[in-house]
Amino acid sequence: MGLRENISRIEKKITALNLLRKENGVEPYTLNDTVSNSEIKKFEHKHGITLPSEYKMFLRFLGNGNCENNYRHIRPLRETTRFHYLDDVELELAKSFPFDTKTGNRIIKESIYNSYPANDVHAIMQESGSSTISGCLFLNYEGWGSSFTALVLNGTERGRIWHVADMYHPYYKASGTSFKTFSFLEWVEKMLDDQLLPSSKTLFTEGMYENITALNLEDEQQDWQNKTNIHALGYCVNVKELNLSRNYSLSFLPDSIGLLQKLTVFKFNGGNLKILPNSIANLKNLEILELSDQNIITLPSTIGKLQKLKKLSLYWNTSLTHLPVSFSKLTQLQNLSIAYCSALNLERTLPVLGKLPKLKTLRFHAKKIPPQINSLKYITSLALLRAYGKNKLTLHKNLSKLTQLKELYLNDTGLTALPAWIGQLTQLETLVVDDNPLTTLPNDLGKLKNLKHLSLKRTSIKKLPSSLQYLHKLETLKTDYTASINFTDICNTIKHCPKVSELYVQTTKQIPVEIGQLKNLQNLILELLHKKEYKIPSTIYGMKNLTLLRLATKGKIILPTEFSALKKLRILRIEASDLILPETFGQLNTLTELSITDCNIPKLPDNFSALRNLKKLTLLGNTFSNWHDACIKIAALPNLQELKLSVKFLPPEIGLCQTLKRLEIYNSIDFENHQQLTKLPKEIGKLKNLTHLDIDGNRVTEIPTSIGNLKKLKYLCVHDNRLTALPHSLGKLTTLQVLDISKNKITRLPKWIFALKNLKQLCVNENLFTLTTKELKQLKHIYELNA
Repeated sequence: MGLRENISRIEKKITALNLLRKENGVEPYTLNDTVSNSEIKKFEHKHGITLPSEYKMFLRFLGNGNCENNYRHIRPLRETTRFHYLDDVELELAKSFPFDTKTGNRIIKESIYNSYPANDVHAIMQESGSSTISGCLFLNYEGWGSSFTALVLNGTERGRIWHVADMYHPYYKASGTSFKTFSFLEWVEKMLDDQLLPSSKTLFTEGMYENITALNLEDEQQDWQNKTNIHALGYCVNVKELNLSRNYSLSFLPDSIGLLQKLTVFKFNGGNLKILPNSIANLKNLEILELSDQNIITLPSTIGKLQKLKKLSLYWNTSLTHLPVSFSKLTQLQNLSIAYCSALNLERTLPVLGKLPKLKTLRFHAKKIPPQINSLKYITSLALLRAYGKNKLTLHKNLSKLTQLKELYLNDTGLTALPAWIGQLTQLETLVVDDNPLTTLPNDLGKLKNLKHLSLKRTSIKKLPSSLQYLHKLETLKTDYTASINFTDICNTIKHCPKVSELYVQTTKQIPVEIGQLKNLQNLILELLHKKEYKIPSTIYGMKNLTLLRLATKGKIILPTEFSALKKLRILRIEASDLILPETFGQLNTLTELSITDCNIPKLPDNFSALRNLKKLTLLGNTFSNWHDACIKIAALPNLQELKLSVKFLPPEIGLCQTLKRLEIYNSIDFENHQQLTKLPKEIGKLKNLTHLDIDGNRVTEIPTSIGNLKKLKYLCVHDNRLTALPHSLGKLTTLQVLDISKNKITRLPKWIFALKNLKQLCVNENLFTLTTKELKQLKHIYELNA
């Protein structure tokens, strides 16, 4: 009954939206035809999954997606197995979704996703055994770089909506520090609600204060404060979220701010605020208060009345001298940043913070950590920063008394040594000392029995203490950009750590034979710094659990015959000036992804086609002596779907690669062997399964007419070539959704383009023609037009 009510409510909102759109002369919100139950079952059987019930109800009783654009677009069921219309590679739906509820909450609360989390999130994925996203349907492409909306198919997040690709976090609505994640139908309703309601800024400027629940007046470029009395904020009695950030001309808050009784989130980061009004204490429901980058001199004594406050940021308030005594009454405060509050007296401040029973996360800076650090008895996560400039942070031994500490961040603090007493932090799980001039580590580090993650990036450490072998819970060791460290020493130490699964190393030395002792390692990233010959030792066969290996060097790499014994290796990426592959290379039949870049590899091994599970192959910046032979071997790979090449000459044998869905021919000056393709062979038309063809940045002067045979092609990019015309046969590609012919020398837009009704994106700029008004009207069905 509940789902039926949701469906009925959505139908009513669509009706209301279309009435509003009609008044404004906008195309109606239209859903595609519904999907039968038998079609749904056929899809589920094909992919070995069961769709979430809300999504099935939507498909059966509302429609198979819609025709909106951007983030409001919902794809038809058959298109949800691909990243987006730019990419036809299918997701592995039956595999596990690499994130769970716990991880999602951590990503949100720590705001990992705010900075494009290549390392943090990809580490989570690799821990789950995934090199790419899986276990979900891609509902749309949001357009934030490469951000997509996904519906999770399995695990604790089944049926919930996530952002994935370069933004990984649950689709959620914050309420203080509580997070409500959206189910599928809730997400659909949210998109409809967003269109039915006018913007909060419009409501505010038009005086419709009581209708506002979230008010975003961020950015110094906005001039709303010059048009509207700031005291009018007090009329927004139903607002729950308020953002005034980056309004640097705003130097005060009115007393009427205290009338916002329902406010849970208040952000004012960046301004000229000197004091807070006493009425701030009336915000009884406030959970998040951010006042960073201000000029606050003092906090009102009434601040202790904010009994629901959980997160407070006072970052970079250089005039703040003290926290009031009443601060110790913030009994629900969990997260506090007072970093770069340079006038704040830490000797007096830390004891006040120590009285906060729920304070778990603290970030502050100092020249010298005072003895009062031991007051922070409840802290579990501590980030210490040195004073602004090049001062060295001095630690105090009382830091060792923080017995509940699980995370300690000492990045870029100028430390030349870690004290021995750090071994007393026995609950520590994460220790990060990146970007410090450390040369040694104390032997007492081995007493951190619960340590899981140790990061020593960009330090000058030469040797790991032997005691690290007792860290039996250690999972990740990062020593990249620490070329001084002895690789042999690393191997001899962590071979005793049974849970180490991920290792980052940068070295100038040869890879030691001891590497074979790392039998539990799953991910190994190696950067070999010197321009010399590196022989991978034959003992590498001992790394039985290795699934991902990256080797990068400006020198030469020689892989031994024993390399083929890595029976779990799925991803191999090599960047080198020269590369010698063993003739047994084809025995790596678990490989799904292979990348060989900038290697003067003379040819592919004779048994290369034995890589029967290979799906993605990248051969960039290489100089094969015989591309005819290479293409024949590539064509024999039974499951290859993606091929990326940089070539000057593409042989006719490319037409034998019948399984290919995606072909990209790169030209980049970043490659040692810089090459530009001058001609596409007519055999390109034999790639009947091709959906994506990209020859961006080459020197091609003509597209063969045989391209009209690619009946499944959806994406075609010929940007930045030397084309003067396009073949008429392109008009046969009725499935084409993206066409980029920009930056060529084409003199007119072919008429057949207007007949491509599935075209969603068209780029024609930087050619020798200009679109007429009539032509623009004929292209009105296109979502994105660059002309």
